[in-house]
Amino acid sequence: MSFALVVVTASGALLAWTLLGFPLLLCLRARLRPRPLRCTLLLRPRVSLLICAYDEASSIGRKLENALAQGLPRERLEILVASDGSSDGTDEIVRGFAGQGVRLLALPRRGKIATLNDAVAHAAGEILVFSDANSMLAPGALEALLAPFGDPEVGAVAGDQRYRRERAAGEQSDAERLYWDSDRQLKHWQSAAGSATSATGALHAIRRELCLPVPPGVTDDFFVSTAAICRGRRLVFAADAVAIEAPAASSRAELGRKQRVMT
Repeated sequence: MSFALVVVTASGALLAWTLLGFPLLLCLRARLRPRPLRCTLLLRPRVSLLICAYDEASSIGRKLENALAQGLPRERLEILVASDGSSDGTDEIVRGFAGQGVRLLALPRRGKIATLNDAVAHAAGEILVFSDANSMLAPGALEALLAPFGDPEVGAVAGDQRYRRERAAGEQSDAERLYWDSDRQLKHWQSAAGSATSATGALHAIRRELCLPVPPGVTDDFFVSTAAICRGRRLVFAADAVAIEAPAASSRAELGRKQRVMT
């Protein structure tokens, strides 16, 4: 067998494993040896919703209104916006919500990871919830995200990121939606079998005692969520904890985002 044929055969086998073999194995594992949640605790924890923002004036007001509309009692929910040196009026918009209990942590520009670590250090909640400034939560999303913590084995919970349909985005929007539909099904099977691989930054949560400082040069949502697995707890997927975002404006923008994530 020639070297070229070996390479082609191996490449085809790897592609078949990625697209068919791995999902099939996950499906079988989830069905044959499931690990259902055992929610034995009546959970009413103090929750900190942490939002890192850099020049998010166009969306931060809607985000805070959306978070406040989730219906969690004010004594249970702390909303903390960590502003990474914003200069477009983001801080002023957040200060306008101070009367509703929203806290602003105004920081110098240092990047998201340093901002996130400072936000965690200033948070008071037993459960830390992370969400992007441009991710709008569906009704009941926070309660759905918190419910699995009633199982003592659960250390972190991944929410469900969805894209709203944008006519201008066209095929780009459809491609992103198809990608996340596939990822959502994989997360469902992974979670049923034990733990999901990781969470998305649009919406996820972790017990405070499991949250480690994020080192520079990593993907923060992956590092934070997998810390629960590294410390012997489960990372489960909450399908009803939905966060909705607009798709990337172009294929080039989405390619650039994925390159940054993989790097």
